[in-house]
Amino acid sequence: GTTGNEKIEKEKERNELRVLVGENITRLSSLNGMSLEIYQKQVLPKIIEFLLESKDQLSQEYLMECVIHAFPDEYNIQCMNTLLETCTQLEPNVDVKSLFIALMDKLAKFVENSKGESDVVASAEKIFDLLKNNIDKLVNDDTSGSMDNNKIIELEVAFTKFTIRCCPEKDKLNTINHILYSCVNLLGKNKNEKVNIEGIRLIEKLLTAALESPLSIFDMPNFPELMKYLDYPSRASLSLRIIDSLVRGTSKVIVNTSEKMSTLVDFVRPLLEDSPDSGEFDPIQFDYEQTSVCKILFITRCNDPSEMYEILSVLKNVFIKG
Repeated sequence: GTTGNEKIEKEKERNELRVLVGENITRLSSLNGMSLEIYQKQVLPKIIEFLLESKDQLSQEYLMECVIHAFPDEYNIQCMNTLLETCTQLEPNVDVKSLFIALMDKLAKFVENSKGESDVVASAEKIFDLLKNNIDKLVNDDTSGSMDNNKIIELEVAFTKFTIRCCPEKDKLNTINHILYSCVNLLGKNKNEKVNIEGIRLIEKLLTAALESPLSIFDMPNFPELMKYLDYPSRASLSLRIIDSLVRGTSKVIVNTSEKMSTLVDFVRPLLEDSPDSGEFDPIQFDYEQTSVCKILFITRCNDPSEMYEILSVLKNVFIKG
């Protein structure tokens, strides 16, 4: 076996090589006369050939990162098939999920910054299905459970942001619901396993991204299911955000049926009921939370008195327990 010093020496050589290759790729990307056609026909095939021949996990990860970050986003959008195809041929222990996360984050930002240019949006919508299928495959192939749950949720967070920016309007809600359902499923498999701090932070990120989208959370049945995995402070702060987004009217929702009110109560339950994990009682925080809860009445409107009575009864039944 290699001694410790040899190992350090090897790592050092590898790193130097990575930096050298990385610099060359970056230099390549900024050459005058570099065009999509040259990239597609000459540059990318050469890099991929070199990358697949290397058979070295670290080199492959590093080179793919270089390709994702060094070349213009519109090149990556046009060559998505090739990039995803390459990801499936990498060494088994390459962290493909992180590569996907980097790719989606970068493309979502690109689409957002292009301020709705129709050709960019159309290209992004074209690649959406490609990416979705590959992500589903990545998540479902991990049946061994060898992969960390958090890594999957991190991937789903990036995919949620990508969906909100790049998914065709007609499929957006279905895809977000598909993501939330996948996460509920994933966490439900290991019921006894407590979600750690990192996991809680990622679930909160996922739910916040869905909440900040133009879609209505009333159409996301798995949203409150995922909230249950958060710790009390995260559940409470997300509930406050939900009320805030409804009251400020960003989601244009008026609560006009008792079903809708029951759904809303589910979303903000952490502010309505005591919880075994709520910790020290803080009167100032409590006042603030209850003032928020009162605002629910401002988004409740219904012209039919008997329905309005039903709506208020839903609230009354919760408040009585207080």
